[in-house]
Amino acid sequence: MSDTIGFPERFRATLGDLEFGQGEGPILVAVSGGLDSCVLLHLLRFCKYAPEKLVVAHFDHRMRVPSGDDADWVAGLCRAWGLPLILRRAATPLLSEESARNARYDFLESVRAEIGAIAILTAHHADDQAETVLFRLLRGTGQWGLA
Repeated sequence: MSDTIGFPERFRATLGDLEFGQGEGPILVAVSGGLDSCVLLHLLRFCKYAPEKLVVAHFDHRMRVPSGDDADWVAGLCRAWGLPLILRRAATPLLSEESARNARYDFLESVRAEIGAIAILTAHHADDQAETVLFRLLRGTGQWGLA
């Protein structure tokens, strides 16, 4: 792709290459309230899809005392942008990143099945990727686990 076209255009082209946007069901977007997921939601909402195609999902891990504030912020964003939100909270505070990640992906998969979503989109920035590689190295994964 040419460097002369803007980021929104490259984003649209990349999503077009994925071919899931043509299905009948909604697209589920995981939004934590962090910069990466909010940028993803903004690009989807304002550069690619009508609001009725998107459903936002937020899972409160309850790992931090003010985590409810994140949920409130995401709810306000969804109201402002006219997007439906599915919000759930862990029954008890989760104690590790691994348990939080597992609970989040279980939540996303259950919501996907519940609403008939054709895709689940999550956002990850470069630091997330480096963290994943580090965790896999520490677990003793081989080259296939790092790929």
